[in-house]
Amino acid sequence: MSWLNDAINSGYFCYMAEAEGMDYLVDTREAKVNAIINDLKATPRNELSAAPNACLMGAAANHGIDWKDLSFSEIRKIERELNK
Repeated sequence: MSWLNDAINSGYFCYMAEAEGMDYLVDTREAKVNAIINDLKATPRNELSAAPNACLMGAAANHGIDWKDLSFSEIRKIERELNK
């Protein structure tokens, strides 16, 4: 288990948790935005295209963010990731 302790102590664990949107492990804005992206990717396409704002509002609320507080760059990141 030395590699796990090393990963946690080096910050790599937190970096990976943040990148994967694990906002239940790391409480950062980046983790929350990535978690929103993961939620929206899991939403059926027809539901997402029928009510994109409602889906965004729900996903953001699930992660403790008011969708109106998302910055322009965060919204662009979400759009970019969903359109991959």
